[in-house]
Amino acid sequence: MSYFLQALAEEQAQSDALDAAMTDRCKHVKIHFLTGDIKKLLLSRSKYAGMFSAITVGHRHVHLVDKEHELQKVAAPGAVLAVETAKYMLQLTSKQVWAYIW
Repeated sequence: MSYFLQALAEEQAQSDALDAAMTDRCKHVKIHFLTGDIKKLLLSRSKYAGMFSAITVGHRHVHLVDKEHELQKVAAPGAVLAVETAKYMLQLTSKQVWAYIW
């Protein structure tokens, strides 16, 4: 039994060390959640030029990926772009939503 407890303690110590290392690496990371008129709030302001190293676009804003909307202006060189599509989105009626919630 003591071997099991020692192994468990070692595993916990290793996990704690990894958590501390990850926390230290992420101190400079900032996450900005933007909603509303993205074109007005984000794309029309020069202060955001090249600012984002990763961009996630929801299915309702996927049209902003088109070159004419210039989403690339706010992306840093080599930025990651993740786009949510509506292909697998489940469309629910109001009655179905209430049935799910309650």
